This record gives sequence, structure tokens and C-alpha cells, in this order.
Amino acid sequence: MDDRTAAVVECITGHLDELATPLAKAIQDVEPAYRDGAYLSDDEVVGVCRHTLELACRHLTGERERALEDARRSAKDHAKRGIPLESALRAYRVGGRFICGVLLKAADDGREQHRAMRAAASVTWSVVDEFSEAFVTGYRRGLAEHAAEHDAARERMLDQLLAGEIADAAVARSCAQRLRMPSSGRFVVVHAEMVPGSATPLSRLADQLRRRGVQSTWRTRTDASVGIVALGARYGMAELADDLTVQAEGRIGVSEPYPALEGTGEAAAQAALAAGAAPPAQPAVIRHDTALVPMLLASATDAAARLARQTLGELLGGESDDGRMLLTTLRAWATSGGAASDAARSLHCHPNTVRYRLRRIEQLTGRSLSDPMDVMHVLLASQALDVVPVTARE
Repeated sequence: MDDRTAAVVECITGHLDELATPLAKAIQDVEPAYRDGAYLSDDEVVGVCRHTLELACRHLTGERERALEDARRSAKDHAKRGIPLESALRAYRVGGRFICGVLLKAADDGREQHRAMRAAASVTWSVVDEFSEAFVTGYRRGLAEHAAEHDAARERMLDQLLAGEIADAAVARSCAQRLRMPSSGRFVVVHAEMVPGSATPLSRLADQLRRRGVQSTWRTRTDASVGIVALGARYGMAELADDLTVQAEGRIGVSEPYPALEGTGEAAAQAALAAGAAPPAQPAVIRHDTALVPMLLASATDAAARLARQTLGELLGGESDDGRMLLTTLRAWATSGGAASDAARSLHCHPNTVRYRLRRIEQLTGRSLSDPMDVMHVLLASQALDVVPVTARE
């Protein structure tokens, strides 16, 4: 060390405890963030000041990198406590002025060992600049780590809600605060299946809802994006369904509305079931409260597959498109209330063509479309194909 450096180190290390308390007060006089109770106690502020003075001396005595790394770690703690970066940098400047004042005062006392103090004051600002730069780097790292920790905690909490593991109202209210959601009102769960080769489902919806003043929270999984949406007087199920339909790339299920977050588990199961009730590999939005028959089939896939195979028989095993054409005709006829002429108009064919196809269905299935029970079986079996695609040989 040269004379200036040695003089600075001697002056500080010999009076660490004497310097830390007035330095803390000088910082608190200028910067409210360091006043007692804002983010740190008075004793903690004094401790931070003493530690920083020690780091400055280590920096000057050859441990520069270790001292700067310690400063970065201190900055991370500041970031996680929420102390503003601007406040910390102002504290460094206050500290620099304070130490310069100490050194200049020591230079004026006439003692031989302090002759170099006046020149040594310039060293202080060089150290302050380096520590400030290190602090900014550490602070940014701290913010990133804190954000990652917050996101991980938020995801765990949301997973617990969606899994139905939080059924206590008080715990649910605590979750609502952390998730920035109301704890009661009118909620729905949305389950959007992942589509291979596509971006995250509904990637724009959260921002769109936020702009409308609608609160929501989302969790992206390997197979789906799942979210809780808080409905309101101006944004209800119809508006949500419209927005989902516009953005749908795959199957989307929406639960029935529920009044409190502790009911999220049941609603999540409803939404997943509703998504599974839509035709595979097709964009569709299925509401749990308006698609009970498809969801009944989706909730018992093995039984639905057996129903389709046993009822539709040869309609499933054709080598041409004949089976699909007959099933399309069957659905058009059912949608038209059993009127062949209306079905013909929707299919752009002659009514006699529809009647011929219906007779073919009766022949292939062994069911009579004049018998209400047979009609019920055939229609349910055709709907089962939307939920569980099967062939006659399965």
C-alpha cells in the first residue's frame, strides 16, 4: 500500500465502532428508507455501515474482488427487503462524504502519520464508485432471484388451489392476497390443452383481461394452461367464452361459476373434464354448464368406447368415407328434429338421399330410428366418437 492508502485504512479500521453510528445517523438524516422501521432497524443500519466500512478497508488492502462480491451479496439482501436502489446509492454518496470529512479532519490535527490524509480523501471516491457499481449488479441479481422465488411460491400456491388442497376459507383468503385475486365473488377455472407445435395456449388472454380490469391468475403445465378468472358485472361467462373462442387453438374447458377460492379444486376438475369432452385435435370451447352429455361420456371413456363399438358396429369399420358420411347425416337429421327435408337442406342434397342414408344406418346398426330408445343409443354412440375415437376392431 502507498502512504495514502495506508493512512485511510489506519484511520478507518482503528475506529470502526466509533464511525458506524454517526455514519448511520448521517444516512438516516438524508435518506428516509434507512430510518428505523422502514426496512431496517436502527441497529441493522449501524451494522450495515460497519460492515461496509470493513469491506472498504479489505478492498484497499488487496482483497478487492472478495470485498466487491460481499458488496454484491449485501445488495441482494437490500433488493429482497425492498429497499429502493436509489436510496442505497444515495447512502453510498453520503458515506463517501462522511469518510472524506473524517479524513480531512484527521489531516488537520497536525500529527505526522496523518500528513497524507488530505490526499487520501480522493481515494475514497474511487472506492465509492466501485462499490456503487458492484451494488447495482448485486441488486439486479437480487431482484431476479426474489422474482424467481416469488414466482415459485405463487406457482406452488396456485397448484394447491387447483388440486383442491386448500379448502379452508382463511387460508384461501391469504392465497388470494398473494395471487392478487379477490377471495370471494364469482370465479371460473379455464383449462386450455397444449397444442403440439403451438405457443402457450391463451398467451394473450391474461394481458387482455388485465386491460379490461378483469383479474386472473394462470399456471402453465406441460399439458395445459390453467387459470382462475374472476368474473364481474360487466364481464361474465358469455364474454369470457367469446374471448376464448377467438383465441382457441385446441380444446378449452370452462368450469361452472363458483363463489369462493376454496372451491377451486372442484372447478379445476370440471374444467379439465369439459376440455376432454370436446372433439380431439379441434379448436373448441366447452362450458361445463352447457355440455353435460359430452362430459358424462368423457367421465367414463371406457364405457363410452364400448357403447360406440356395440351400437354403431359396421359404421366404424368401413374402408371408405361412407361411415363418416352416414354419421354426418344422422347428426343433421337429429339436429333438424327428425325432419329429412330440413336435414337435406343443411347437407345440400335431396330429402330422398337423407332417407336412403338413414335406412343404411338402420341396416348397419340393427337399430330402428323409429324407436326412441334405439335413437337414444345411436345418438349417444355417435357423440361418444367425439370424446373417444374408436374403430370396430378395438
